[in-house]
Amino acid sequence: MCSSDLAQLSELLRYVIEASRQDRVPLAWELDFVSNYLELQQIRYGARLQISIHQDSAARSYDVPPLLLQPLIENAVVHGAACTSQAASIEVSVRVAPDASELRVEVHNTRGERASMARRTGLGLSNTRQRLHRMYGDAFRLDAGPDGPAGYRVAIALPHEGAAVSP
Repeated sequence: MCSSDLAQLSELLRYVIEASRQDRVPLAWELDFVSNYLELQQIRYGARLQISIHQDSAARSYDVPPLLLQPLIENAVVHGAACTSQAASIEVSVRVAPDASELRVEVHNTRGERASMARRTGLGLSNTRQRLHRMYGDAFRLDAGPDGPAGYRVAIALPHEGAAVSP
C-alpha cells in the first residue's frame, strides 16, 4: 500500500467519524465516500472489479442518513467480487424522481458463484431498513433481491427533505 492509498484510507476513516455525528449529510459526501472505498477495492480486485456510478447532478444536494450507501456497497463487494474469480460489476445509480418528490438510489451487482443464493435479508440490509424507518417512518421504500440469474439489486426511495448543514 503506497502513501496515497494510506491517505485515502485515512479520509475514509475521517468521514466515518465525522458523518456518524450527524443525522443527515449531503448525498455528495456519501458518493465521494463510496467512490474512495471502491477505489481501494479496485486495488484489491484489479480489473476483475468493474465499477460504474451514475448520478443525477440534482441528487447530490439531497440529504441522506450518513453511511447509507456503505453497507450496500460492502455487500456488493463481499457477495460479488469476493465470491468469484470472474469479472464482477457494481453499478450505483442515484437520481431524483421526475416530480422531485424523492431520491432514488439503486445498487446492482454481480453475484459471485460462491455467494449464498438464499433469499434472506442480511444484517446490513436489515440495519439499513431499521435506520430508514426510524428517520422516515413509512415514507421510504427499500427493495432488495435477485436481479436475474447472476445479479442482485437494492433500490431505495427516500422523500425529499431540506439540505444538510456543512460541518
